[in-house]
Amino acid sequence: MAGIDFKIVHYKGAGPALTDLLGGHADAMFATIGQPLPHIKSGKVKGLGTGGVKRSASLPDLPTIAEAGVPGFEASQWWGIWGPAGIPAPIVDRLTRELKTILVSDEVKNIFLADGSEAFYRSPTEFIPFLEGEIVKWTRVRKGG
Repeated sequence: MAGIDFKIVHYKGAGPALTDLLGGHADAMFATIGQPLPHIKSGKVKGLGTGGVKRSASLPDLPTIAEAGVPGFEASQWWGIWGPAGIPAPIVDRLTRELKTILVSDEVKNIFLADGSEAFYRSPTEFIPFLEGEIVKWTRVRKGG
């Protein structure tokens, strides 16, 4: 999207990549915000932008990549809860209610925030279209267009 030609180096996890970044053996890295967060806050690493559609509560002064000059860029980490097909509706309803209660609790929000993330809830009817959109977006990225 930015027209930048990167040399991509594959690492076995963010730890080794961050070690190389801190050691001056890599110029940049893409990572979830939790790994470099303490190094950004200490000044050892410069945050260039976050991938979300809004700024991170953990680094409110750091612009999103879209704000920093790549309009339309959005890449964020998310988790979903999955189960086998055919789960009875009453069980799905109970799991949904319990999950929402957990995710909106201050305790869980603070745990996520400490890792540079934000807890939020999507109902099953909201999650399916979101997931479909993610599949389309990342399939297009993988294919280079």
